[in-house]
Amino acid sequence: MRVHPALLMIVVWGLGGLAFIVLPYEFLTKKFSLYGALILVLFIATFCIGSISSHRLAPKKIQPSRPPSSTSKIGLFLATISAVASICLAIDLFFFQEFGFNLSEAYSNRSGRAQAVLQGEALSSSLFFKFGFLTYPVSYVYLVWSIIYSKRTPIWLIVAFGILPAILAAMVLGGRTSIFSTMLYFLLAVLTRGAMEAAGRKRGWKKYDFLPKGLILLAIALFVVGVIYFVNVFIVRASFVGGTDEMLKLAGQNWGVTFNEDAANRMESIFGVKNTYLIFVFSWYYTQGELIASIIFSEYSAGPMLGSYGVDVIAAFWRQIDIGFMPNSNEGLIEIGTYGFFPSAFGSLYVDFLFGGLLVTFFWGWASGYVFRNARRGDDTRWRLITPFVTFGILLSLVNTPIGFSNGFITYFWLFVCFLGSKR
Repeated sequence: MRVHPALLMIVVWGLGGLAFIVLPYEFLTKKFSLYGALILVLFIATFCIGSISSHRLAPKKIQPSRPPSSTSKIGLFLATISAVASICLAIDLFFFQEFGFNLSEAYSNRSGRAQAVLQGEALSSSLFFKFGFLTYPVSYVYLVWSIIYSKRTPIWLIVAFGILPAILAAMVLGGRTSIFSTMLYFLLAVLTRGAMEAAGRKRGWKKYDFLPKGLILLAIALFVVGVIYFVNVFIVRASFVGGTDEMLKLAGQNWGVTFNEDAANRMESIFGVKNTYLIFVFSWYYTQGELIASIIFSEYSAGPMLGSYGVDVIAAFWRQIDIGFMPNSNEGLIEIGTYGFFPSAFGSLYVDFLFGGLLVTFFWGWASGYVFRNARRGDDTRWRLITPFVTFGILLSLVNTPIGFSNGFITYFWLFVCFLGSKR
């Protein structure tokens, strides 16, 4: 992590805003408001202030340490939990669900789950699903740990314990976030590994005995397969409404945002109908949080949802003990037309805690800055383990909070366990 969290947050949100200027978006029913934009700036500024303020608490004295031990027992622990996750998810997939590789069926099942959540129904799930749901995020931690720290981790172990659980989770849950998260964590871990090697050479460490070609080939394969998968998912979704040529029109009707018709026609003549649709849907999925957050700040008038909106585990808890809590709270989002959209990290915090979300934002910024400072010092290389997760949270802040995206709360639990269990 070479860029300060405050600067990275500003760059991410600046590029997100630039996308609305460069691309020919046309806002039909969903529009930015001045008040919403000002509150959004307030949240971003609060994060930046928090991340900068944490520097004063970091010691100045630097005592260079040795590189992390490759024989740490924490790796075996993470691999064991990851294996448990894969077994549980596989059992649930093959014995408790209708298994298949049909993307249309997966989309239908996912829509059914979303409708159940909207109505506040307690989703029926097996015990294996529950164990798998609570353990599969450990694969993210194992993936990052094995790439950053281990000297001789074979590629097949990374695939088995760092990638497979996320793929099974995507098949069981019917979503895409676990696969996307794996791809991004992989990239960030490789970048962190490179930064550690550069710093280590200055301190006289021997270069890690890891085959970079194997990592590069695995990264390319994961990227290619992931892109093909995501493209096909959106093509299948478009097929439900008449194909990609109709999707932009329906996006305007259903989402309130589309591409300007004249500009879209010009893009279609250059890139083709399918590629124009993919440009729209990929850019909209990543940047919509700026617009949705602005609407939430301006129009949301219901009470705080106390974490049940932005954190998967808390939402599941409420569905189990209080069937009526979820739909009543979601009605406030439905009324303003933001239910089902990505609210961004700050929009999510506002729905859960209203302006109390500013305190959470400040702490998030403070923690990010503290991790950045300690990782830069270099006296305890365990902090390097956390930097990919900090960067991940900032990059995906346009979508949701670090603990709200892709079962993030559980991910951070396993990360904390790994941090404490690793050697200094």
